[in-house]
Amino acid sequence: MIYDPASNMPFVLPVEWMLSMLLMLFIPLRFPYRNLMGIGKTLMVEAGERWSWWLSKCVWTVSYVLTYWGLMLLVSAVISVIMSGSLGQMPSEELLLFSGIDSLDLAVDVTSILPAICPAVSMSCALCLIQLVLSLMVRPIMSFACGASLLFTSAYFFDPLLVGNYLMLSRSSAFIAHGTDPILGCGIALVITVIAAVVGGFGFSHMDIMDKEFSS
Repeated sequence: MIYDPASNMPFVLPVEWMLSMLLMLFIPLRFPYRNLMGIGKTLMVEAGERWSWWLSKCVWTVSYVLTYWGLMLLVSAVISVIMSGSLGQMPSEELLLFSGIDSLDLAVDVTSILPAICPAVSMSCALCLIQLVLSLMVRPIMSFACGASLLFTSAYFFDPLLVGNYLMLSRSSAFIAHGTDPILGCGIALVITVIAAVVGGFGFSHMDIMDKEFSS
């Protein structure tokens, strides 16, 4: 559902989606920073190399996101089997209703859920990498607040520039008319990922890590 101020229909915040995305951002929030403040700082001081540590944390973040989405899909598959559903790429009626999609708004040819899943996973990697950069530049809790604010704003407003829209099945053009473009979403996610990795790496290589320590 998309918020329309001119409409008389009240907007219902997708709570389940919001909680699952916030959890995805929260779980990896502190690990890179705590590693940096612990053994990571000692290893970098001895080796005099920061890019290897930074790239390893980027790889760790992407691996975490892929694992998170894999577990969510696995849980969904188990629930589908328990509820006597069928497994496959076609979205079930229950999934559409859970995602807030009105069957009247469906695109003509709905053949697979993959066009909606791919940009969602790609954008999740991008957002978690942005959070990784911010958590090292500022306080980790502030980086989480930025991510949460973006998700909340994306839930209310449909705009391709609000990248949280690519995380929602109910906003994908694979399922609704005039929705987000999956290819554009993957492209934007790739650009954000590369920029976050490069900018974060250069910023981290010039950071004074010896005096950098936050309480949260």
